[in-house]
Amino acid sequence: MTFISDLRTVFWRRLDLQGLEKLDLSVTDDGVRATSTILSTEGAGFRLDYDWRLDARWRTKSLELKHLGEGIARHLLIERTAVGWLIDGLRRPDLDHVHDVDISATPFCNTLAIRQLGANPGDELTFDVIYVDAQSLSSVASRQRYIRKSGDVVRYVDLATALGFEADLRVDRDGFVVTYEGLFEQVRCS
Repeated sequence: MTFISDLRTVFWRRLDLQGLEKLDLSVTDDGVRATSTILSTEGAGFRLDYDWRLDARWRTKSLELKHLGEGIARHLLIERTAVGWLIDGLRRPDLDHVHDVDISATPFCNTLAIRQLGANPGDELTFDVIYVDAQSLSSVASRQRYIRKSGDVVRYVDLATALGFEADLRVDRDGFVVTYEGLFEQVRCS
């Protein structure tokens, strides 16, 4: 899947609670960089900033997260290396089978799987991820399935962390979520 533009800004709003994300994306021959700020009223409320570095195939090279909530600042660094995944510099062998990363508070992570999913209705992809809870910054292995229902609709099925959760995602031609059933929708700037 080729990308339509080398620079892009996307806004998403939460549908289940108050929250907003602004993502800035740049694409070069060497890879992709996504920087974002999420403001959420989930729990006691938090701000989450991330700097996501992807290779040219849209696979995570590194992801740095900065969380501010309840007056406490926390940091998390995830890196893909030749020997496996590192979380804050520590090797995590339990994540060796993982394909990529999923952050609970953003639909951007769905783009990474959707860009690998086939384009034909019925195409499926089972995708193992490092699931990062945006409030606690905890990280665990999780499994997801994506099923192409049509050119612009993908069914998401959680097979682990939120077992039984399913939602339809309407996506644009770049694989970005336009609507995520019950959770997110893109906001257009005028």
